[in-house]
Amino acid sequence: MNRSFIILTMGVVGVMLGAAGLVRYIHKNPPAAEIVLNSDEEMRKFLSEYGKISKDAPPIRLEITLPTECRTSAFGTYCDMQKEQSLPLAEHFGEEVVMWTYTLNDLPTMRAELICTKDGLLVGAMRYDCINFDRMYPIIT
Repeated sequence: MNRSFIILTMGVVGVMLGAAGLVRYIHKNPPAAEIVLNSDEEMRKFLSEYGKISKDAPPIRLEITLPTECRTSAFGTYCDMQKEQSLPLAEHFGEEVVMWTYTLNDLPTMRAELICTKDGLLVGAMRYDCINFDRMYPIIT
């Protein structure tokens, strides 16, 4: 009887520890967000949902190719920010994307930058002060 009880207890403890480890892993590595923005209107709505109101001026649209990895310290910081926002930037290294830059109403120098794949998947988002560019802030908070 004692041996059966010990085995049962060890089994229950093992299941509980396994479940706790799984919850911790999932919390630490959330799935990438799948946000698709196909128009200026959708992008402005996305920004306003996070409290970032853009000016009526048209955004700057620029086609760029993402680096193949995070080598520089500035881009490494940017990559880390996208991971924290659960955006799939790293999955799209080396791809051609579109960068949209909006002027925000906060300050005349505040900008919001959204990077989307050609099919509109949001892979990067940040805001920054174009006078003090070394300070970047997440949009998804």
